[in-house]
Amino acid sequence: MTDVLTVDVKSMELGKETWVRVKSGIYKGYLAKIVDIDNMRQRVTVKLVPRLDLQAMKKKMERFVSGNREKRKAVSFAPPARLFNLREIKDMGIMVERKRDPVTGEVFESVDNLMFKLKDGYLYKILSLKSVTSQNIKPSFDELQQFQSDGGAESEMAAGVAKKRHFMKGDVVVVRSGDLKNLKGCVEKVDDENIHVKPKMQGIDGTLLVFKQNELCKFFETGDHVKVLSGRHEGTSGMIVKVENNNVLVIIADRSREDIRVFADNVVECKEEASGLTKLGEYELHDFVQLDRNNFGVITGVENDGFQILKGIPERSEVVSVKVRDISKKIYDRNCKAEDQYRNSVGLRDVMKILEGPFKGKQGPVEHMNRGIVFIRDTHCLDNGGFVCAKARSCVAVAGTQPADTASAFGGFRPPQHGGRGIPGRGGRVEGAEGERILWWEEV
Repeated sequence: MTDVLTVDVKSMELGKETWVRVKSGIYKGYLAKIVDIDNMRQRVTVKLVPRLDLQAMKKKMERFVSGNREKRKAVSFAPPARLFNLREIKDMGIMVERKRDPVTGEVFESVDNLMFKLKDGYLYKILSLKSVTSQNIKPSFDELQQFQSDGGAESEMAAGVAKKRHFMKGDVVVVRSGDLKNLKGCVEKVDDENIHVKPKMQGIDGTLLVFKQNELCKFFETGDHVKVLSGRHEGTSGMIVKVENNNVLVIIADRSREDIRVFADNVVECKEEASGLTKLGEYELHDFVQLDRNNFGVITGVENDGFQILKGIPERSEVVSVKVRDISKKIYDRNCKAEDQYRNSVGLRDVMKILEGPFKGKQGPVEHMNRGIVFIRDTHCLDNGGFVCAKARSCVAVAGTQPADTASAFGGFRPPQHGGRGIPGRGGRVEGAEGERILWWEEV
């Protein structure tokens, strides 16, 4: 009997965000993530870390400009995999075209005659379903690192920003590699790149072992309650429901009750559970409010009938419980300014470090300020949503630690500085309408 219906089991197993490996070509064996599926054409669009031979591209461009059409000899080695850096490629004189997907409208950077379609540092490539496999895919830690910022922060990876680990005293860690692989211990001291660990093993439990950061991974178990310190889910707290490969955690968030996936190194154990409330009446979590004539603070917690507020007292961390009626008004401090210890002018979102007082050493962006007092949010601080309060004069702006003498010569204003896009007639280079070409692109 002739079949009237054929179901492609493989295509049904694949879906967006599925991990696969490429089966052939220069990317054979490489990890990729599916971003789109065309079941009609039996094709998938995958996202992977590109392998670009920049020197070969540069020579090809030089031959093209000089009119030399001689084909280059094939190379016998595979270029290393690393994220696409648009600035680096432009500096090498390699032609980059900006092209738009006629279906999705997304803009891609095209290099080497449409051979690659790159976006945000990654390569987006259309492949046949037969060219990928999803069977027994177990990404290694290093492979997952390359996709760590997937979902919103790829530009950081494209710029070469390394993964930041957050090890602190008291963290339970496990050794990732070497003769002591799988050894568990407790962090006793963090010294620059070195982590001093007290092992949990008979015979050596009284000694301290020293490891590099990349030799360790934080250790958590199902049921632990944690808080995310960095990444797209920064500030989220929840309970671990699954541990994958000892370094990837699946967490159910306290507030949204949704599952999120994060690296173990980017979380810390947290005992308090978020209430799930972020707004009550006209006030929301992290609003800056006035309580009375002399008292103000930041809302650090929302309860069923009131708020937890961190008051603006630099000498100590004082949190009070108040009702809605106890709040006088919101404080709008968008245009407020203050001066640090070196008389540098600072505003909201400027990063400051506390030099004096009980919170010495804490640093982070300024979220609120009033009357010379700043509220800094340090993601390493677990209490009060990470907020700490200090006098602006007891802090220093991280980007500037010297007196602002140069500004006085201009009546308090700094001389203008030109950067980024060029200015016509002043030696700059203008990009945009004249420096870019928006074209249609096709499958390769």
